[in-house]
Amino acid sequence: MEKLKAMGADETINYKDVDFSRWAIENTASRNGAPTDGGVDVVINSLVGETWVPSLRCLKRGGSLLVCGATAGP
Repeated sequence: MEKLKAMGADETINYKDVDFSRWAIENTASRNGAPTDGGVDVVINSLVGETWVPSLRCLKRGGSLLVCGATAGP
């Protein structure tokens, strides 16, 4: 996570510690009091499995889900 921040990521979240889809919606739902669609622009998901649905849930309209590896799940 620290490497991603060093490379310019605005936020990094450990899915084992935080309900990341809830966090993403709550922390992007409004900017300066103006309502927005909420959600994030990009999710990088290397696991898939149990993180697939929450990853989709936290994307804003037009957001991108990058899947690399798919190391968990069927």
